[in-house]
Amino acid sequence: MKALRIRLTPLLVAIALMSPAARAKNKHAQHAASQPQEQPQDGITVEAHIPLPQGAITGFILTRHYDRRYAYAQRAAGQPPVLIDITKLDSPKVLATVSAAGDAGSGDLVAVAGTTVVERAAAPAADTPKPQTIRIIDYSDTAHPKVTKEFDGVTAISNHDGVILLANPDGIWILSQKRADDPDGDEQYAKKVIYGESRY
Repeated sequence: MKALRIRLTPLLVAIALMSPAARAKNKHAQHAASQPQEQPQDGITVEAHIPLPQGAITGFILTRHYDRRYAYAQRAAGQPPVLIDITKLDSPKVLATVSAAGDAGSGDLVAVAGTTVVERAAAPAADTPKPQTIRIIDYSDTAHPKVTKEFDGVTAISNHDGVILLANPDGIWILSQKRADDPDGDEQYAKKVIYGESRY
């Protein structure tokens, strides 16, 4: 018993000498740990904006080449599309206004594969898309949904593989869908890795 008291003495001394600020901080940490943790939320984030004053965008086609992701922004008939590298959503790069000698690059895109396109040389006349208003609405508080961003005069929109592209008179907006991690899923995956598949 005497030996046990001797071993515990340094711990008791350390607790006794703990400053009031340290004790308060420790108490706050214990209180925070006892509180229910806020669940992670899904969301939609504006990643980047590209000013494009050369004309209204009428549509988008997205494609890949190896690990690169590209977007072709189409304009009205007779105007060349714009090739954009969106591999890094927060820092897109306008690579080229796709045009060349003659009529190349001024038609309607039929299909794309990386940096190669199938184009209809004589694009049919098309009406200018009627502008729309697009909103991002946060429903995480279902009793009080709120508009977090609004885009006026949208003439083209694309939603593909977690990437949303919008075009309005201000240019092209790149948005991404963010999926929150599932704590239960992570726990099940960890157990699966440690213990393997259950046979029962």
